[in-house]
Amino acid sequence: MINKKFIINNENVEYYTDSIAKWIKEQVQTSGASGVVLGMSGGVDCSTVARLCQKAEINIHLVLMPYGENMNNSKSYEHAMELIDKYNFEYHIFDIKKAVDDLTINSDETNGKNIKLAVANLKPRIRMTYLYEYARNK
Repeated sequence: MINKKFIINNENVEYYTDSIAKWIKEQVQTSGASGVVLGMSGGVDCSTVARLCQKAEINIHLVLMPYGENMNNSKSYEHAMELIDKYNFEYHIFDIKKAVDDLTINSDETNGKNIKLAVANLKPRIRMTYLYEYARNK
């Protein structure tokens, strides 16, 4: 185990940015892929990865996957669209509501138990599956 502090600060941020972008480019080239497909929520993590991929000079396609209208009037949506517009990312929006609703078992047998939990668990699984399928066809 390495016991080395990993702290990014103003003095080394460019070094780490360049190193990570280089690693991303190598991974994409090694895999034989033509680029990456990234789920975009508008949060810090996916926004950072999107910009690192852009710095790596690889093809990037962002996918926003709201559940119905829950994203359209949110800060997350605003942040995602601000990033997309500012850095000219290719993107599309795929509404997961129908897929989630179709897979949610809401019958007399369940008595409505854990429906909120079931829906909360299905959303990331649907998003992951969609990203895999979309990337496969890209």
